[in-house]
Amino acid sequence: MDLEGVVFDVDGTLYDTRKVSIAAVLHAEEEMGQRHGIILPMPSEKRIVGMFGERPEDIFRALLPEEYWPFGNEFLELVGQEEIRRIRKDEGALFPGVLETLGELKKRGYVLGIYSNGHTDYFRTILEVHGLSSLAHFAACIGEHPYLQKPGLLALVKDRLGVRRIAVVGDRYHDVEAAHELGDVSIGARYGFGGNEMEKADRTISTIGELLTILPSRN
Repeated sequence: MDLEGVVFDVDGTLYDTRKVSIAAVLHAEEEMGQRHGIILPMPSEKRIVGMFGERPEDIFRALLPEEYWPFGNEFLELVGQEEIRRIRKDEGALFPGVLETLGELKKRGYVLGIYSNGHTDYFRTILEVHGLSSLAHFAACIGEHPYLQKPGLLALVKDRLGVRRIAVVGDRYHDVEAAHELGDVSIGARYGFGGNEMEKADRTISTIGELLTILPSRN
């Protein structure tokens, strides 16, 4: 495939978001209800999981009734605070084999990047707590570049990595679309949260370790 680098999405690809974010959303809904004296309908776990990987503004619009959208930033702040608290308590986890696979790809000569639709504190806390910062040559999130959509963020990461062609590993439709828009290879993570969205990916994997059967050494 003549690839120089690999760029990874975070939620549903490197990080099992369910372990902290479901509880964080429910906590935020309850906290907002108490603050404002309202009763918010609690979203189902399926609905919460379905929003993993989306932009922050799309998340609150999907999870809050429309009349409470003006409280969207407050809701996202509460979610973010609870997520970070739980991450630092080591309640979250990477998917099995993440550190080993990224370490091996780096040894094989690939330049590694990480990108995400998440907010800055959440993104950077995951990278710090779970040892991903030392494995990535460059990492960026939408929270740091809110004027960009996912393809633009991927283009930024690719430029900073200084590579011409990459594999983009992700679990949602916008990862597939971003890769194809830039003329790169999309590898869909079927173990993540995108389900049938991965059908348009160039290749798919059922575990992250399968990347080692797809990406040979460049050395």
